[in-house]
Amino acid sequence: MLALRSLTAPVRQGSESEDWVDWVEQADRLWAAELGVSSHVLRTDGFHVFEGVGAAARPRVTIVGTSSATVVSLGAGRAHMFETAGLSLEQMRQSPRRYVAACPAIHSLKVRGPAYLAYWPPSFPRRALRGRTELVGGDGWASLASLRDIAPAEWEEELLETAISEALADNLLPQYRARDDNAPSLALAKRVGFVEHGWMATVFVRLPGNPVQQAGARDARPGG
Repeated sequence: MLALRSLTAPVRQGSESEDWVDWVEQADRLWAAELGVSSHVLRTDGFHVFEGVGAAARPRVTIVGTSSATVVSLGAGRAHMFETAGLSLEQMRQSPRRYVAACPAIHSLKVRGPAYLAYWPPSFPRRALRGRTELVGGDGWASLASLRDIAPAEWEEELLETAISEALADNLLPQYRARDDNAPSLALAKRVGFVEHGWMATVFVRLPGNPVQQAGARDARPGG
């Protein structure tokens, strides 16, 4: 499933002789703020665990990995809750992305991800919009749906390139996320020109009355 988020971090365009603000630094600052850490941690080799600032409304762990580091952020004082539910930080340390991918088998946890995380590099030239973007319906939507059925790959690329152009026109940094197991979506992102920043995942504890609790999970046990 396609997941494009353009409302992330604004980018600055200098004169023609200047480069744009480095997109990796932009992305690092964005995710460092989400994790409650300094942005340099995302480029510091190793596995890092921090307690987030303030208690989250829902018990969760946010994980972001780059080519250098894996950073895990837990709510203050919540580490024991996740260990009891079956999340092993020591096992995650050995192979973070692979371990998180296996976590859905632990029924006391709800896992979102791991997801491929990429950005459109601001150093790429801006794409000119092919006319004004409009919201269509009725007969117009039916015509577009026919195009989608006839040429699905071209349909997806056109939509994505339009979203990129709209974001760049507003000085935004386009962000693309897709689950690691969504091969068509990953292929689309790479084909259009997105560059991988890393990966991310969110892990919740299933609790009675918690918004992420699912039917039948109330009596589940770790590893069951």
